[in-house]
Amino acid sequence: MELLPWEKYWEEQTDLDFMRDDPDEANHPIRVRMGNEAQRVAKEVVRGKVGQPGGWPAPHVLDVGCGTAIDYPRLKRLGFSYQGVEPIPKFIDRARVLYPGIRIEQARVWDIPFPDDHFDVTWCKGVVQHLPPGTYPEALDELWRVTKTLLMVSTNRVFLSSAGITHRERGDPYDNHYNFKEFLGHVRSLPNSVTRHVKGFVRPENLEEAKKTGRIHTLFLIYDLDYWKEHHETA
Repeated sequence: MELLPWEKYWEEQTDLDFMRDDPDEANHPIRVRMGNEAQRVAKEVVRGKVGQPGGWPAPHVLDVGCGTAIDYPRLKRLGFSYQGVEPIPKFIDRARVLYPGIRIEQARVWDIPFPDDHFDVTWCKGVVQHLPPGTYPEALDELWRVTKTLLMVSTNRVFLSSAGITHRERGDPYDNHYNFKEFLGHVRSLPNSVTRHVKGFVRPENLEEAKKTGRIHTLFLIYDLDYWKEHHETA
């Protein structure tokens, strides 16, 4: 797969373990919340398969833009059958060294090589803020296409507070894109879905800054409509 310019930036100019340099990153509050949501769905998926001939398989999760698979241990502990997709070769290679036997395919968020409704949960952490706004519809449609029950999309702290801007971080030759209103509009248009977005995921050491700037992480929870009616509307 020939890398696009922004993918070459990640391949050639970023530290291999930049997400792992911070020992607390794997337990960021938004990752914990995503894990809790995934676990709830996993339990209900398994419960619905009890008594079926031949037993029941583990629920399937797709980690999109998985990088070096920092969320792999959490998702395996939760009982998921894990599949990752990631466009950057060096991150894929690193994940395979760290977790022998891990399943990762090289793919982009708008071209996922799996059938419709293949995954009980699709997990997309910290990817969309790097996509030009014009690609949001294609990326979201593809994420939803492969999702059977729950799609989770999380963004960084700037996404919610900085609508419609493009900027370069730390002087790097790499653009970050933010357009919350446009993104939310397309999320809500996904067929046969119910959407919630939850904000406020901040590390304790960043709380005071977040109060001043409004820069907080946002989590989009997109449920299959039939699943939502069965498990939430009667609650």
